[in-house]
Amino acid sequence: MYNVVQIIELINVFVLAITIILLFYKFNGRLHLYLIFFCFVLLLNNFGYQVELMSTTLETYLVAMKLSYAGRIWIGFALLLFVAELCRVKLPKWFSVVTMIFYFAVFAVIIDVDKNNLYYTYMEFKINDGFPIIIHGNGILYYLFAATVVVFIILACYWL
Repeated sequence: MYNVVQIIELINVFVLAITIILLFYKFNGRLHLYLIFFCFVLLLNNFGYQVELMSTTLETYLVAMKLSYAGRIWIGFALLLFVAELCRVKLPKWFSVVTMIFYFAVFAVIIDVDKNNLYYTYMEFKINDGFPIIIHGNGILYYLFAATVVVFIILACYWL
């Protein structure tokens, strides 16, 4: 099962990379720009997941998780930008600026996740049936981030 998941992740990374190249080749305005952004953060996230699958220690898993989060935190925002452009909804500039500042702050905390408890309150590394996993408690910033993603999904569904 472990090998199947790795193969699926590799195919996913490969397909996303090809999609990004094709979108660059056919680039035509903001809608494509937001779609490229969305595909890029998905690619970064999935590449991080692939590295997580190969982790054998907490330290290597944390490095992979941080790489994954470099893309993961932007997925909801990228989707919202794409759907807003698709539905011709004009987002206020302050909204994008505030969201980006918040997400950069979240990523800064994630980069230092092993030294603070704002995102994860505790972490424990295990390998379960060949799969490396991290058991963790969620901190306040985790819940705030998750709430923004839920709000973005609700907004995107409403616009669609």
